[in-house]
Amino acid sequence: YSSPLKRVKQTLQIAARILDFQGQIIDSEYLTTGSRLNEIINFASELDFDVGDTLVSSHQSCTSILVLWLTGEDILIPNGSLLAIDVEQPVQGAGKILWQQSQNSSDIKRATDFVDQF
Repeated sequence: YSSPLKRVKQTLQIAARILDFQGQIIDSEYLTTGSRLNEIINFASELDFDVGDTLVSSHQSCTSILVLWLTGEDILIPNGSLLAIDVEQPVQGAGKILWQQSQNSSDIKRATDFVDQF
């Protein structure tokens, strides 16, 4: 799934090639800049988890909201990051972050780690 905006679709095509993702790419209006929580929940609720892996490409803050809703974790997600979440059903807090990879790091940077520094 992708935001319909050009740069996000280009990012998804790069990620799909790197991950050898063979699935269909579908535009979703729920994945645009400014999407609200209820729109993101609607998007997640419509996903079919029985067909296999799902690859999602979107904008901030949509990405952070989706990750927070699925996993209950508030993490920093740099632009161009890849993030794997294990989800069996679209239920709030049911997902588990497996890994994150960005240009500079493979560490998962949880927001609570930064709050503890102050």
